[in-house]
Parts: sequence; C-alpha cells; structure tokens
Amino acid sequence: MRTWSRWGGGSRALLAAALALGAPAACSRSGSRPYSDSTSADRPEGGGHSPSGTPPELDAAAPPFSWLPIEGSASNRGPSLEVFRGKLYLVHRGPEGDSSIAWRSYDGGTWGPPRTIEGSATSARPVLVTFHDRLYAAWKGIDPDVGVWWSSYDGRTWTPQQVIGGSGTSSGPALAMYDDKIYAFWRGLKADARLWMSTFDGKAWAEPRAREGATSAAPALVAFDGKLDLFWRGFERDAAIWRSTFDGAAWTPQRPMEGVATGASPVAAVLGSNLYVAWKGVNDDPAIWWSHTAGGAFSNQLPLPDVQTSSSPAIAAFEGRLYLAWKGRGDDPTLYYASMSP
Repeated sequence: MRTWSRWGGGSRALLAAALALGAPAACSRSGSRPYSDSTSADRPEGGGHSPSGTPPELDAAAPPFSWLPIEGSASNRGPSLEVFRGKLYLVHRGPEGDSSIAWRSYDGGTWGPPRTIEGSATSARPVLVTFHDRLYAAWKGIDPDVGVWWSSYDGRTWTPQQVIGGSGTSSGPALAMYDDKIYAFWRGLKADARLWMSTFDGKAWAEPRAREGATSAAPALVAFDGKLDLFWRGFERDAAIWRSTFDGAAWTPQRPMEGVATGASPVAAVLGSNLYVAWKGVNDDPAIWWSHTAGGAFSNQLPLPDVQTSSSPAIAAFEGRLYLAWKGRGDDPTLYYASMSP
C-alpha cells in the first residue's frame, strides 16, 4: 500500500506503466457504487468505471510528480482558482480563527503577495469567476449570516460587498459565466438541501429559484462545449457526484458519475476540448481524485500521487496547463499547488 507523504514524491512512471499495460486505474476508497438518497431513477446499473481515455501526463516539470506550498497562504477550507487578465488568481478563507477572505495572483513563475477583500468574512470556501473584464468573488457570510455575498475587482480595487437578495445557504456558492451572464448556484439553508440558482447580467441578480437536486455541500459549475455543466455531491449518505447540463433552454435529467464518491464539493474546469472534474475522496480517504472526458465519456478516476487534503481542491486551466490547489490534511492549513500538462 502506498505510504502518503505530505511533502510529495511518488512515481508517475509506475502509473503510466500500469495504464499502458491496461491495468485498471486505482479506485478511491469510496469503493463500490454509492447509494442515493436523491432521485435515483436515472442511475445506471452496475459499478466500476466509465471507459478509459488517455489521461494527461502528470506534471512534467520535474519527474517524479512534484508540488509546492504556496508560501504565506493558509486556510481551514479549500481554495478556489480563476484566470483574470493573464494571471491565475487564488482566493480562500483564512486559517482557524481568521474568517477574512484572502487573495493573490500567480504569473506562471511567482505568487504575488497575499491581500484581503476589505470587510469580507466567510465560514465556507469562496469562489471566483471572470465576467466582462472584471473578476467576481462570491461567498457565504460568516455565521450566523447565511447570505451569499459578492464583490468585483477591476485590477486595482474591489467594489463594496453586496448580498444576493433572497439568498441563504449552509455552504459556499458556485459561479460560472455562460450565455453572457454569471450563473450562481448554492445549497439551501440548513434542512433545505435543494440547489438554488440566480443569474447576473452585469446590473442586477435575478430572484433565486430552486431546481432539481439535493446536496450536502457546495456545487460546482463550468461552461463546456456550449453548455453549462452542474456537478454536486449527493445528500447525506449519498456520496455520489451528480451531473446535469443546461443548453440555455432546459436541464438534462440528473445522472451520477459512475463509480466515484466524495466527502466534499467537487470542482470542474475546461482545458482544450476536455472537461476535468476533481474531488476529495469519501470519508477517511484524503486523496484528491480526478477524471476527464474522453470521447464524451469520463476516463477512469486517478489520484494525485501522495497528495492529501481534508477539503475540496481547486482547479483551473492556465497557460495550457491544468492547475490544482488544495489545503493540507487535518490540522495542516497550508495551501499547496501543482500542475498537469495535456
């Protein structure tokens, strides 16, 4: 059994050799097909993985696979990533006892100094999206404030924070730009496990409304192939990752990603013609797992070698590479990052 190391290591050569020989990819400790407390009529029968595609090569900068801490950044929640004006932006809540929202940018070589969004506070993971040449951040308020708050950045300053009217959540939101609008999704408040949504046209947020699906965590949103993809963890004992797609007129029926499970929120990003999804393992599995579309189906899930986390990771495409960031496992608040080449 692999010995996990907080400081990296592992061999991508062994992983590549196993795949080349046709060996099945490792499965997260989610084990068999998860059960569902959500609507399950559309769940495919049988467990196992979807057909395998050719995965991207793990970070070729320095074999074996390597990753680094983001010096000066710490959090007790997972971070988020987004590209804005040629840089990769990172946003996260502070470590235990610090509810402020910190952010910084990466130019492909070095990270800029950490700063905070003035007056902000959250008890969950904040998120980012680029829209109309501005960077937007959204987050849940600090307990007992359950509203979804937002602010935008023009490259110099953040606007005063505002709340999305009628919003209320027990976890953080998700953001994506689609059809010249920002789409925001979030889980309902306390016993309300429904998925709620609102849209922003650059002037005002639409009245929130509920849609199909139930979750115990924040959802994930990404625009892909002319459509909007929504991913979410199931509700309570249902650890499956569910998916629905919006074409601008209607949502497809919800369906699970076969054979995967998570104990936190999934994340998604697009690189080239592929859609990538990443997630933390379920229950006591601290690994970060990922999969990507291959000819329409998702490839076998694979773990990041020797990486551990206790929260959701972050994922984004930047300068032709797929970047991931995450907090350490358990009481390790350090944020780390790595990248993959297509």
